[in-house]
Amino acid sequence: MISFSSLLQIYGERIQRWEDWGGITTFVLLREGSDPALVESKLTELARTHLPEDEKEASYYLQPLRRIYIDNAIHGLNNDLESAGDISRIYIISAIAFFILLIAVINFVNLSTARVTRRLKEVGVRKTFGAARLNLIKQFLVGSILLSTVALGLGLFLFQIFKPRLDQYLGKTLTLDILATPWIIPVLLTLVFVVGILVGSYPAFFFSRFPAAAAFRFGVPTGSSRSGLRRILVIVQFFIAVAIITSTAVVLKQVRFSEQTDLGFDRENLIVIRNRSAYRLRNADLVKKEIQNRSRAVSVAAVGWFPHDQNRNINTFYPQDRRDEKGIVAQTMDVDPDFVPTLGLKMVSGRNFEEGRTTDENAVLINRKAIEAFGFTEPVGSVLFSDDDAYRVIGVIEDWITNSIHSVINPTVVFLTDDTAGEFVVRINPEERDATLAEIREIWNRLLPQTILDYTYVTDLLNRSYDGERRLATLLISFCVLTIVVACLGIFGLASYVTEQRTKEIGIRKVLGATVSGVIFILSKQFLLWVAVANIFAWPISYFMMKNWLQRFAYRTRMDWWIFMLAGLGVLLTALVTAGIQSFRAARANPVQALRYE
Repeated sequence: MISFSSLLQIYGERIQRWEDWGGITTFVLLREGSDPALVESKLTELARTHLPEDEKEASYYLQPLRRIYIDNAIHGLNNDLESAGDISRIYIISAIAFFILLIAVINFVNLSTARVTRRLKEVGVRKTFGAARLNLIKQFLVGSILLSTVALGLGLFLFQIFKPRLDQYLGKTLTLDILATPWIIPVLLTLVFVVGILVGSYPAFFFSRFPAAAAFRFGVPTGSSRSGLRRILVIVQFFIAVAIITSTAVVLKQVRFSEQTDLGFDRENLIVIRNRSAYRLRNADLVKKEIQNRSRAVSVAAVGWFPHDQNRNINTFYPQDRRDEKGIVAQTMDVDPDFVPTLGLKMVSGRNFEEGRTTDENAVLINRKAIEAFGFTEPVGSVLFSDDDAYRVIGVIEDWITNSIHSVINPTVVFLTDDTAGEFVVRINPEERDATLAEIREIWNRLLPQTILDYTYVTDLLNRSYDGERRLATLLISFCVLTIVVACLGIFGLASYVTEQRTKEIGIRKVLGATVSGVIFILSKQFLLWVAVANIFAWPISYFMMKNWLQRFAYRTRMDWWIFMLAGLGVLLTALVTAGIQSFRAARANPVQALRYE
């Protein structure tokens, strides 16, 4: 921590300029009953009286403290937070958790209605002994709620087992401390009650409506409505599975695209070294030359700050022929003449900065996007104004991605840095990496003995921008596995019921000459039809969902048709294998056993 009086000694009057206020996060405690909107308007009005002319349209707003973590990700701000939350990720995780729970509910309802014959005899006995329909409904609902309670206990046990992995994924430590979060108990109890009622309602009301006499008759008609309900529920189950698998595949493809996309420069074997004492000691040139001359580094460049993620420096510029018009905002960087060759950037026209050329102190380089933004026809030689200073454009650099592929390439103006450059970009030979780093460490300890050598590989620095997507992909893979397992359990149980109901049919077909493969096909073809219907609905919905998710990236992968095809085929094969196991057992059975009356 450092006081503002110390900052004044380091930065001088620069720290007190209103236009530089954005670099400091300011916390405000409002009086009880104050109107935040009114405070915002007064704050903006006050600030505009102190801002320079080109900043007069600036406005300021207040943000509730409890919303900073989530809202910053939405607005692309950081407010001095190393990492911000992402509300979209919370929505995705919550939605998938709901769908997995829904699949489990569907399984319960399907299997409960499939076993109708066995439960009907129980209902008949109870009604014979005087049980009213309300009593039977209560019995079924209480049973399902108790089952849901047992499931909650098992779920909490599994949560504790997998919690370390989840903490690692989130980068945080989760806790179910009831004293710290007392609302957890009523939420869990409500969840148990709602799920219990949800899974028990249909079987309870369905079973209890049969009269005792009908319940005892052999071969109670199953009815087309119940078969139709099971069909719909199974299609919904497959629909969810296909949607989750497709979404996971798209996220994984985008993560891979993010890591392999051409950024416009060679990011391999580059490290960034922080020089925190540069502004105070003005030692950037000395340290750079020592690393350049006394280590095996391939090349070294000094930069004011190496941009990454969504953080960037910006400024307002006015082309020479449009000084009276509204200024154009561009990203800015401070670099030395070695920056362009060290990164492997391409010069389109003009020249790079040159060592010892004093006129370059008032010169700038721009990228192609800046040519479009400023409307230059002949960029080299053009003049840009910022505040009261004029800068001549001496060269144009090919566009490169300065931050991450979440945002488009910005118009960029590159200035010549001085001895206060706060970072070095060093290209090293991968075959001599360890020796080079050891030499740099020795130089650093000799020149700056009280400062720790703080370096990061550029690839790691850039990949941090996609940590959220990478973690989401990891979690989605786990969700995929869980979804498939839960769905397979339901299909396995339903296939068992179907084969049991058609045992005599299978025996007759085998007596008449049906083959094992033919019987398996007959028993499994309904699952094939259900998967096909599920895919028809899942593909377009998954496409629009993931298309919306990909909008957060300025540069994004394609959603190829084979992603949806593979997801559908994967679910189809899983369902057929699961159902085929039961079908195979039934098809291989002795038909004599199937046709016996008792």
